[in-house]
Amino acid sequence: MKRKKLPSVILWSLLVMILPAGFGFAQDDQTKAPEVAVSTQSVTIKGIIAFDEHRGYFIRGVEPAGELYVIVNQNKAVLKRLRTSGKTVTIEGGTSESAAEHFFIEKIDGKTYFAKKPSSSKAALK
Repeated sequence: MKRKKLPSVILWSLLVMILPAGFGFAQDDQTKAPEVAVSTQSVTIKGIIAFDEHRGYFIRGVEPAGELYVIVNQNKAVLKRLRTSGKTVTIEGGTSESAAEHFFIEKIDGKTYFAKKPSSSKAALK
């Protein structure tokens, strides 16, 4: 008789422990992209645009040297053109409050930068 109760006791105790934990993993709005808060302080970086398959486009700092910044607002057409040129550019923007290595670009070489691709890729830097 005790052998028949043992598996059911183990099963019920596991269910009692697992079920409440499962509700903690179900969260609303998991499909929303996280919002990035940009610092109000303007930062100017001289660097080279580089690309990595995992991070996407990022800035490899020349001034400050050795710093890496992941670009939050990526316009792939503009960034690809700058990456293939390999020239050092002056980038103005701000870092994220949550992660200092995330950078929000406002201007590149004094020209306004747009995150979303306008009608033509040449119009992305005005």
